[in-house]
Amino acid sequence: MDTKKPPGIFELILKFLVNGTEPGEMLGDYEEIYKMKVAESGRLAGYTWYLIQIFRLLKTIIHYSVYRSVLMFRNYLKIALRNITKSKAFYAINILGLSVGMACCIFIFQFVKMEISYDAFHENADRIFLVGLISKTEAGTEISAGNFSPLAEELKEGYPQVESVGSMFRNSIRPVKYNNNMYYESNVYRVTPEFLTIFDFPFLEGNPATSLTRPSTVILTETKSLKYFGNEDPIGKSIRIGDEFFEVTGIIKDLPSNTNFKLEIICSWKSSIEDEHLTIWHPLVTRVVTYMKLKEGIVSSKFETRIENSAENHIKDLMNEMGIECKMFLQPIKDIHLKPLWGNGTSTALMFVYVFSAIGIFILLIACMNFINLTTARSVNRSSEVGIRKIVGARKVQLISQFIGESLLISGISLVFALLIVVLALPNLNEIAQLNYGIEDFLNSEVIAAILILTLIIGFGAGCYPAFFLSSSRPVDTFKSGRNPDGSRALIRKILVVGQFAISITLLISSLTVYRQLEFMKNKPLGFERKQKLVLYLSSWGLIEENWKTVKNELMTVPSINAVSMASGVPGRFINRLFIYPTRDGDNGMGPRILRCDYDFISAYNLEIIAGRSFREDDSMDSYLINESAVKRLGWNTPEEAVDKPIFIGSDREEARILGVVKDFHWLGLYSPIEPMIMRYSNTFRYITLDIGTSDESTIVNNVKAKYSELFPGDIFDYFFVDIDFNTQYRVIERISELIGIFTFVGLFIACLGLYGLASYTAEQKIKEIGIRKVLGSTVKEIVVLLTREFSRWVILANIFAWPLAYYAANKLLQNFAYRVEMEYHIYLLSGFIALLVAVLTVGSQSVKAATADPVDSLRYE
Repeated sequence: MDTKKPPGIFELILKFLVNGTEPGEMLGDYEEIYKMKVAESGRLAGYTWYLIQIFRLLKTIIHYSVYRSVLMFRNYLKIALRNITKSKAFYAINILGLSVGMACCIFIFQFVKMEISYDAFHENADRIFLVGLISKTEAGTEISAGNFSPLAEELKEGYPQVESVGSMFRNSIRPVKYNNNMYYESNVYRVTPEFLTIFDFPFLEGNPATSLTRPSTVILTETKSLKYFGNEDPIGKSIRIGDEFFEVTGIIKDLPSNTNFKLEIICSWKSSIEDEHLTIWHPLVTRVVTYMKLKEGIVSSKFETRIENSAENHIKDLMNEMGIECKMFLQPIKDIHLKPLWGNGTSTALMFVYVFSAIGIFILLIACMNFINLTTARSVNRSSEVGIRKIVGARKVQLISQFIGESLLISGISLVFALLIVVLALPNLNEIAQLNYGIEDFLNSEVIAAILILTLIIGFGAGCYPAFFLSSSRPVDTFKSGRNPDGSRALIRKILVVGQFAISITLLISSLTVYRQLEFMKNKPLGFERKQKLVLYLSSWGLIEENWKTVKNELMTVPSINAVSMASGVPGRFINRLFIYPTRDGDNGMGPRILRCDYDFISAYNLEIIAGRSFREDDSMDSYLINESAVKRLGWNTPEEAVDKPIFIGSDREEARILGVVKDFHWLGLYSPIEPMIMRYSNTFRYITLDIGTSDESTIVNNVKAKYSELFPGDIFDYFFVDIDFNTQYRVIERISELIGIFTFVGLFIACLGLYGLASYTAEQKIKEIGIRKVLGSTVKEIVVLLTREFSRWVILANIFAWPLAYYAANKLLQNFAYRVEMEYHIYLLSGFIALLVAVLTVGSQSVKAATADPVDSLRYE
């Protein structure tokens, strides 16, 4: 090694730092000085001096680089702002389309985020499970969230794997009274004290460990506390719930919207009224919902296997006698909202998430395609600028940085407008979607991070193609006469336009399909008459048990009332089940829905008796009607065969006779198949149905209210109309229909914005051709056809790609309904025609403007 020369690594660093200049002379100077330092003071002094020079040079280079970067950024910003000012219409179209698309995505992202985060706010959510029940008989399988009420005690005492377990039972709608104020409340629950220790409900007053340990105590949400007590301190005061007084021992914050618990009034499990159904093991008494928290490290699937046959330890003989097999299962609380196992096993919430996630992706794709398309088309006009800059020494990386920077700037501006759109549109979207989002919901870290990442992706993605394409071109090519710099990108633009309209047509077909399904559900004959039915809801079961016929007669005196009927339920509302058998000793039983009603119910709702007869006033209280589905499930071949046959009720197998068979009708709408159902002549009712013969609803409601006050002084007058109440179950599909319609319009609007911009660009590129054609005699019509023909082909081609995709999407949507419309192919033709018409009108407006321009202006030499 030559000790008189600097180390090689030093020279390599120096060469790297002065890259782009001539390093030879500098290296020679540094080498001479280095040798002098070594000769005078030794090699260490030479090393030290050389390193100091490298660090000084590095400092200078960094300072210069930062200064140059700031200067270049300022210049790039000036260029970008000048381009925006110069082409206002183009950038307005670009920013508007991108802003609307981003606004939709922001709202949809927040919606999906809330839907998939149900009950995730509980600290130990991953260890909390609902204990559900699977009941199997020869007639079929039913899965429910309810379970045996004593199960919680068994889990707590008999399984060390369980950290805590609690039970919850929802009361029916209850009257709640404080002083002279009384309201019907629907979210009234009874829970065990342990229930409050499993979940993290935010207490404002009271202690979760002790608030419900005493009988007849109650916890209120903040809103309910203000409703009943105003500014008073509610702790220690009593309110009347149903027929019992409860002491207020705690106040909790209103629960967030992303929870399955709709708790507003939480009563203690124990009260002065002991309910048998909260203390027994019985296959037909399973309305208590049980939650448990497993200890850390316990595998839920293994524990589920240990408890699945727990019912056999208590009622094995009874289950064998009834022909029922009961098994437990566990479901994580975070899965309940999107993946409920009970009912029909489907979730409208999950359908919502899938639908709007797809829509959000589609809208974003349309907006990005639009942005890329317009940016790419406009970049052709800047090819000369790129050529000149490359001639004067601009490097490829500088050009790429400039184009991507401008794209990010447009994306950032669009983000500002998108947030403004969200703020302005949020109240209307909340109303349509039945949500209660506030601006604060969009200001959390996750949403902000997602918005910023979305902005960067869109800006970078849209700027990449023109940046890399133009920066790679040779300067000489940009100045060649007769060369079409846009030719190589025309195909890309066509593909993007076809993609935009294919997505828009898919959304349009899906929107029309959902609308047709909604209309089908609202208008399909249900097997009963639901118009002009005013229903009164009674505050308690025993309110008219003794004098129900007197009440009927009194209500009949109200003008415009044609008939009065009474029942334990009305179509569209939940009713209980009752286990029945076709023979006294057989096991082929089933648990149909049971409706207790009077002798006028069948005629009031215009139900059709297809065999036997209906109830009569003088029938005994063990008289029954069944529907066609029950006939089939009980093993009879025809309705006539079932008439006057005995059936055996409950575990005691009490004998009853079938008077007649009712034609199947849709008690719970069209989401689920028609279930077996029995009707019992009874005097225990909760609902009074008034068949009214007038369209003046307000007058008759006032008259009925006056009569009700005479009959039940001090009781709340609670009423609804059957047709309106029945259709509330379709509110979810209505929301989906409305929101899909809105987002379909948005997608089509963005696509048409892009088409308008491209039409403007095409007309600008062909301005001289249009002028020459007009001079040679072409009419305005011919020129408009010339300009619109190509775009029309693109939209027609988009249908070919959209129809299969739309068929798949519409079919997946319709699978959520037991009764659904057929796939109507004219919807596909209609959607394609609408898209084509909108596109032709969009392009045509710009084409007419170009075709009517003075050819002298277009042919004038610049």
